[in-house]
Amino acid sequence: MINRYYEFLYDEDCITGLMVADFLRTINSSFIPHELIGEEYVFNDRSYLEIASLPANKRIHIIGADDSQFNIGSWGQMRLIPRRFGLMWRYIHLPKELNIKEIEFIITLPTFKIGFIENQEYHKYQSEDDPQLFKHINTGKYDLTEKDIKNFGMPLYFNENIQLYRIDISNNPGRERFLPGMKFIPAYKIWYGKEAQELFGKQKILEYPSAIYTKELENDVIEMQLMDDITKCNLPYNQEKQRDIVNYFGIEKLEVPKY
Repeated sequence: MINRYYEFLYDEDCITGLMVADFLRTINSSFIPHELIGEEYVFNDRSYLEIASLPANKRIHIIGADDSQFNIGSWGQMRLIPRRFGLMWRYIHLPKELNIKEIEFIITLPTFKIGFIENQEYHKYQSEDDPQLFKHINTGKYDLTEKDIKNFGMPLYFNENIQLYRIDISNNPGRERFLPGMKFIPAYKIWYGKEAQELFGKQKILEYPSAIYTKELENDVIEMQLMDDITKCNLPYNQEKQRDIVNYFGIEKLEVPKY
């Protein structure tokens, strides 16, 4: 069974708890809430009221009945001057695709920037750079010996800005890239909102020649399917597509440091 990773980015202060509660009550069907992380745990009718009472930018974290996760929270780019902050709507380990109504709601929320669906496992190994997500080790400057680094199994480097060891993912074709105010992932499917269209060029997105399809939706969002099969993102011909779209949009010139 393939699990899916969804990520949708927005500006700060644009999604209230009331919007999320309305979505979960009336539109959501692909995610079955089981535990609300916070004041209470077992998800019940009170959970909707608790979520609805939250102001914008408050984290919402729900564990699903199938161990999937629904998460809304702030994310930031601390290395930018001025710093940029926003909201991130995510599904993690979701066994099935969101349906059309769910996608339409999510990508028509105010200030939607860009969104992605990925193979969860592929996303982890391409974009996660925290060694502790793969092995239980300490990552401080004096915690690892040369032998530890060599035996880790993935290339490690010491990041001076955060004073921790991180995995070197710079050569991974499918890794996420941090851009001013948003991210870019050469994902199985991509939704481009207004800000992404302004950054890359609307016509340039529509004319990308190697997509399975690209179409403009009624809400002015552009939907693109980049790869033929979400289970085959790791195959050479799809990794070549990932490199190609990064080059096509000149992502490396736009990329900013994560840390």
